[in-house]
Amino acid sequence: GANSGATMTVDDAGNIHVVWGQKRADGSSNDGEVYWMKSADEGSNWTSPARVNQDTGTADQWLPWISWDDCTNALVVIFFDSRNDYTKADTYIAVNYLDLTGWTERKVSDASRPAPTSCTTWSTTAPCTSPRGWSGG
Repeated sequence: GANSGATMTVDDAGNIHVVWGQKRADGSSNDGEVYWMKSADEGSNWTSPARVNQDTGTADQWLPWISWDDCTNALVVIFFDSRNDYTKADTYIAVNYLDLTGWTERKVSDASRPAPTSCTTWSTTAPCTSPRGWSGG
């Protein structure tokens, strides 16, 4: 798992949407997850963080990027994911049409690439000792 800087987009109604990667927020696991929040008032208030990736295991997701598709009125998040093999990285997208009933995911990479082998290639903000990105804490 890896911390990553937040990325943001603004929808047609002026809402700000932000995604970022971090350890599981509830502390139940050290795996990296992708989270999303929204502000409808120019950043003064925010929704509670919601997890974007829908896997149920302890695989890592990292380096998300968010975009607004004004043709389909959808939020689109792309991120790396190791759910199929923790030594490899696949690319996934998650789409949320603004009814906000949830995120729908799809693997979009044809081939996996090797996952980073050192924490410095995954994160510059979290100390770690394993290729998975977390040593605890």
